[in-house]
Amino acid sequence: MKKRVLYFSIIRYQPDMHRQEVVNVGVVLFADDGPRISLGASLGKVLALDPNFPIANIYDQAERLRGVLANLWERNVPIDDITSRFGPGGMLSLSSTGMLERTGRTPESIIEELERDLVRAPTPRRLKEPRTSRLHTELRRVFAQARILGSKPTDISRHLVVPNFPIDPDVGLFAEFALRNGKLHITETVDFRTAAASTKRTEAQAKTLLLLQAQNRVGAADLLRYVVVTGVSSQVQSSINLLSRFADDLIIRESTQDWRRYVDAMHAAARPDDPLGTVH
Repeated sequence: MKKRVLYFSIIRYQPDMHRQEVVNVGVVLFADDGPRISLGASLGKVLALDPNFPIANIYDQAERLRGVLANLWERNVPIDDITSRFGPGGMLSLSSTGMLERTGRTPESIIEELERDLVRAPTPRRLKEPRTSRLHTELRRVFAQARILGSKPTDISRHLVVPNFPIDPDVGLFAEFALRNGKLHITETVDFRTAAASTKRTEAQAKTLLLLQAQNRVGAADLLRYVVVTGVSSQVQSSINLLSRFADDLIIRESTQDWRRYVDAMHAAARPDDPLGTVH
């Protein structure tokens, strides 16, 4: 008989014991068939604590945690004892056990609810300014002149560049531009000529989250991530460094070589049999 209540624990990441900064990165649900681990879609939050941390390490540690939890479950170790073994002291830890009523819900829906309420970062309101920046407008003009700009998400099947393409719409993540031809090509822009450096740092972190989630959803082998920036200066170098780590190609608009490489790549992906024409 299925239990009327289920137990859960929050997976937490703490990069430095001395700083005592902790971020929720996932959940463990102790379902009827054993513990289920799910990492949330907001691992970009980790970069706010440690911009040098390789995100892939969290997935590796989560897989090891999954194996240990399964072993303890099979040995009938009580749930509270299981979670207490992974208290504060390591990079990944488990919170004390929580309890909730099943009320006819599936484990998947319960995990989704826990992640939404306890793990995911609030939806970033980052779409307004980038959609109206001069750099974003310039890219739209370039794609339109080359006749490779689509108007709706389904145009991506026609090898056109689609604005505002959904990556993870449930948490408000949409790529500024996307094009599919074998691989999915996504483009994000950051115009450093506008707003304060601190505001742009927040925007760069939001873009990084999208780049990470795109890779989680699509897979590195089927994805190319471009970031186009303008107005680069020493005041925003840390943001440039962050974007560089998670972009497959970072293009500085003021660089003729960078710009030509980018527009050539987009035109070739959209029209592989056409010579490069009216892209400037």
